[in-house]
Amino acid sequence: MIKELFSKLVKNKKHLFNAFLAVAVKGSGAVMSFLTTILIARLLGAEGNGVFFIALSIMTFSSVISRLGMDNALLKYSALSHTDNNTSWLKGVIKQSFLTVLIVGALITLLLQIISPLLGGIFNDSSLIIPLQLMAFAIIPFSIFNLNSELLKSMGKPKVALAIQSPALHLIFLLTLILFSQNISPYRVVLLYVIATFVVLIISIIVVKKNLPLDYNKVEPENDYRSFMRTALPLLWVNALNVLISTTDIFMLGFWTSTDDVGVYSAVMRVVLFSSMILVSINSIVAPKFATLWDKKEYKKLEKFSSDVTIGMTGLSFIILLPFLLFPTVIMSFFGESFATGDKPLMIMAIGQFFVLATGPVGYLLMMSGHEKFYRNNVIISAVLNVLLNLTLIPFLGINGAALSTSISLIVKNILAVLYVRKKISIKLFKIF
Repeated sequence: MIKELFSKLVKNKKHLFNAFLAVAVKGSGAVMSFLTTILIARLLGAEGNGVFFIALSIMTFSSVISRLGMDNALLKYSALSHTDNNTSWLKGVIKQSFLTVLIVGALITLLLQIISPLLGGIFNDSSLIIPLQLMAFAIIPFSIFNLNSELLKSMGKPKVALAIQSPALHLIFLLTLILFSQNISPYRVVLLYVIATFVVLIISIIVVKKNLPLDYNKVEPENDYRSFMRTALPLLWVNALNVLISTTDIFMLGFWTSTDDVGVYSAVMRVVLFSSMILVSINSIVAPKFATLWDKKEYKKLEKFSSDVTIGMTGLSFIILLPFLLFPTVIMSFFGESFATGDKPLMIMAIGQFFVLATGPVGYLLMMSGHEKFYRNNVIISAVLNVLLNLTLIPFLGINGAALSTSISLIVKNILAVLYVRKKISIKLFKIF
């Protein structure tokens, strides 16, 4: 059966090879992220780990808001501009997106400086205030180097983009943690993370400049801000709600339980998200092709290509799921004794992640084919469901309730997306759907 699942993907050797390289690049970042999580957990313990990841989650959500959905819109429009050799259009969308992110990011950074004491009170932990205020300074560099990564993907440099987006950040962060591990505290860990984001920002700017078209500095930007924002804003809600789905449980655990539980749960999430490197890597390869095939109205090729990728992903997902179900206690023991309670949440979260991976790049297929509004609405449904489940289950089940809530919402979101693609776009990703 596994042979049958992979056979379609193997037929296209070029995309298989590119996907393999992308997975290797993303995999190195995931390994370093995993090692970083283990190191932080062992240095700070469950409580300190919880403080760091609450601050990181708030920064990540703030970064998504500051980007206003422009990262995915930039990927789509810049991919089309490269296909049409329209450098003026490319320059226009780059200037629009980066200027907007700088302004919005600065405002959110200032806002977090003001409301951090309030957030510390909400989470019943005053030790969160200073780390959160410091982490806010990572919003702008984190947002911009992610925009640069999407831009590089559209330029046909997915492996370079992934290297900037994941391995570079985690490598620099990991090295600084090792160098300054003496007398470490949540405050110092956050400081090292902020420094790492600025270093990666500088690297990303240098790489992007080297890959811009030769006539980039000679042409005038072609502005179509309304059209660009019509694509970007629906994606803002999609991205924001996706992050909200992945962080609602952290925020509610911090409110209903303690930073210790948040620390354990954050470690579980990092372990499970370790497997998502494959989906992110595949998406970086296929997303520009989705946009190009849809724009050229080559629907049969689009259906075959997306189906091949999805079937291959299903086989990979099953292989990834097994260790989480068979050895959860062994996996969580790497973080230390205080993280032993994470074995059951790990199993629950792994099942939810299986559905995310098995449905393949269905989200990018919807966004690149002009169905951003449905995807947004689908994510809203999932986010609302996640909040309701967390409110219901966490007070009674604690960390297990948080894991169950997130898994159910992810499964519902991806099944609805697959069914919509089958009905509205007439693309059959699976034989049974």
